[in-house]
Amino acid sequence: MFFFTNNIALHLIENPHLVRACAALGVTLPSRKKLATLYLEEAYNSVKAATVAWCRCAGNLAVLATDGWRSRLAASGTPLLNVIKLLPTRAIFCKVIPASGVVKDADWITETHIQLANDVFDGQPDNWVGFLMDNTKANRKAMVQLRQHNPK
Repeated sequence: MFFFTNNIALHLIENPHLVRACAALGVTLPSRKKLATLYLEEAYNSVKAATVAWCRCAGNLAVLATDGWRSRLAASGTPLLNVIKLLPTRAIFCKVIPASGVVKDADWITETHIQLANDVFDGQPDNWVGFLMDNTKANRKAMVQLRQHNPK
């Protein structure tokens, strides 16, 4: 899990200096393949289980936050939309959506957020309390449309 939680490139598990240092301590490192398959799957399942438990503690209720951004260094300058699930005690990063080639008007924003809510909340839209997004004209119009779609 150390490699995954500290953003260490997996190929470094084969670094001869690391292998020798660990061997001197009596530690045998896993193979790169095992690290990238079995241990990555175990780490993913552990994080997923913790996320489900955190959501249950919050009564499965959350706010969906989105933030659009662009950087010439990220995805070759493609506009991106970060999706974050906000719980009372923590925030959970859900995904990044590429947003190139679309008109980011209120209709697109509304449709995208409805789809995101269904995806992020496993098809249970009653569990989303609301949305949090930037205060642009298109977003304000989308918020009105979202309230009309789900007036609760």
